[in-house]
Amino acid sequence: MHDHITPRCLAKTRRGTLCQTSPVKGKKRCRMHGGAKGIGAPKGSTNALKHGFYMKINISNKISSFEAKTHFSQLLQRVKAGERITILKHNSPIAVLTPAFDSEKFNVQEVIENLISFAKNKKLSGISIKDLIEEGRK
Repeated sequence: MHDHITPRCLAKTRRGTLCQTSPVKGKKRCRMHGGAKGIGAPKGSTNALKHGFYMKINISNKISSFEAKTHFSQLLQRVKAGERITILKHNSPIAVLTPAFDSEKFNVQEVIENLISFAKNKKLSGISIKDLIEEGRK
């Protein structure tokens, strides 16, 4: 009989049997069952994160056009609550959903008066407007 027995991987296969492939040098498993470099789950708990549409909403305000179409009423609720959502097509922004401007919130005459009173208290301290314009063109 043989005195030397070749080591085996012995990982459980899909069939429920033990893998009979030789392990990778210096490892206990074959390349198919985690012996090769770079094989296996990522380090840390990244696999524990919830995935899918609802996770994307929590992580980012960017959403694909397909998901926007599918969940449009939910997106409108979020926009109504004040959120700003960017819609992407092939990972490029194509549209932005923002809350509608509510003109009743601002009294236009009051805003104009505030701007005029602000400007009255400010001086250019010896700099002419023409110099500022020229500086802006450089």
